[in-house]
Amino acid sequence: MIMAGLEDITTGPARIYYIHSEGYGEIIKFRCSGLGGTYAHTLAKFLQDEAESAEENARRIAFVIHKPCGSRQILPAFRTND
Repeated sequence: MIMAGLEDITTGPARIYYIHSEGYGEIIKFRCSGLGGTYAHTLAKFLQDEAESAEENARRIAFVIHKPCGSRQILPAFRTND
């Protein structure tokens, strides 16, 4: 599960957390979810560039993961620059 929000609920930098099935969470910069998300994340993690905007990273990664995963739905989630 992916959970996002401001660090101090109403203020602070935006954060994204990946909640593992065991119940613990970790702060992440991005994660691909959906059917095939684990496989897509393996490829996409090498394409993320923090100097680029979230939109540019989404375009780059979505283009690459669209082909190997075919019709599977994969949703990349990104944290925008603070």
